[in-house]
Amino acid sequence: MNLSKDSFDAALFPGVREKLAEAYRSLRQSEQAMCQSALEDNGVFREGMVYIRNCPLCATPSGGASLIYYAHGMHIVQCPQCDLVYSQEVVKRDSDEARYRKSNFMDALTAVHGNAAYAELESNKARYIIGRLAEVRGRQETLLLDIGCSTGALLKAAIEVGWQALGIDLNRDAVVIARNRGLNALEGCFPQDLPANRREFGAITILDVLEHTEDPIGFLATASETLSPGGVLGIQVPNFNSLLIRIEGARNNNICHGHWSYFTPQTLKKVATKVGLEVLLIETIISEIDRIRAYPSEQVREVARSLAGQDVEFSEIDHRWVHEHLLGYKIFGVLARPQS
Repeated sequence: MNLSKDSFDAALFPGVREKLAEAYRSLRQSEQAMCQSALEDNGVFREGMVYIRNCPLCATPSGGASLIYYAHGMHIVQCPQCDLVYSQEVVKRDSDEARYRKSNFMDALTAVHGNAAYAELESNKARYIIGRLAEVRGRQETLLLDIGCSTGALLKAAIEVGWQALGIDLNRDAVVIARNRGLNALEGCFPQDLPANRREFGAITILDVLEHTEDPIGFLATASETLSPGGVLGIQVPNFNSLLIRIEGARNNNICHGHWSYFTPQTLKKVATKVGLEVLLIETIISEIDRIRAYPSEQVREVARSLAGQDVEFSEIDHRWVHEHLLGYKIFGVLARPQS
């Protein structure tokens, strides 16, 4: 039986936040230190570290975009043509990739994955995602590729339903952990470090990866080409329209170096359509309702009204309401490559 999205929503499990608090505190401290190391004392990026780009979805010049936030040296803007929100500044590829191969931040992130409370939620989410893909793909023999596989939760869930699974990740430590769990994982970049004799994949998963890419259209197009006809792709990205992110604004930890594009359900659909993928499902997962309800009720109501386009009482805003209006913390989508 497939699990529900409630099975991995930390907000719905009393005590889980406390079990994760120290690991997340170390993660945020290392993330802040990494961010500061990229900036001059006046808050701008160090010379030669970044380049300026136009809209990565429709190529409209960024000079005409509307400024949403200025944070951590980044101009976070919204394209006037396609509505995508993105950072004008992007750290150059070699420097960007180096941070994910080995850094204090990645060590702290690996430690989060090793936290028992986190691992249980992650395992449930992996089973949910594979279950969603299997609803489309069926239980037929399928080879899954997980891009950004980390320590292998999705690989394990895929094997549980009888699929074959291969993962790839830049971080060596995470790959070693996955391999020690008996999983098939490669250290490297997609697609250049895949085996030369690989065949097409019946399913691909890309969780918390697309927002890190400098060219999300090119990246997703390459992933689509790697799918077999009729293959399915599961994708997760932070939701710029999430109720919590819109309440916290630039203070939210998703507004950070490494997150170069900021998707909403609507703009993610545009990206998928642009590369010829069929959108089968777009939903939100992970409500963060406990963090939302910690803010003053009138502030929550005002932001919720703005996003949902309707009046709502504070007492009505629970995890179900959040997902009904696509205001959860993460967007999850199931996309398909057409048969022909």
